[in-house]
Amino acid sequence: MDNNVAERALKRAILHRKNALFYRTLHGAQVGDLFMSLIHTCQLCGVNSFDYLVELQRHARELAACPRGWMPWNYRETLARSVLPIRQSYDESLMAGKDTLRPSSGAS
Repeated sequence: MDNNVAERALKRAILHRKNALFYRTLHGAQVGDLFMSLIHTCQLCGVNSFDYLVELQRHARELAACPRGWMPWNYRETLARSVLPIRQSYDESLMAGKDTLRPSSGAS
């Protein structure tokens, strides 16, 4: 039996503690702790933490409305549900002969 997972988690916490010495304010330290926690949770869930954080910024309004749906372990399902209505309305506009996402070329 080994404890590699526990040792890696401790190593990450110790590295964060060293980095935290250089935070200028208490608020900055709290934000750093928040991001460290999110990134570590992403790694435990097998999620690319950079992609996850980018999607959180892209969907900030939806995140504020329902934070529970944007956790690292279930944000992909929420993202798929939020993109589906946009794709459906685009497909319907194409079938109607209108491409609303592309500018129409003016008659010259």
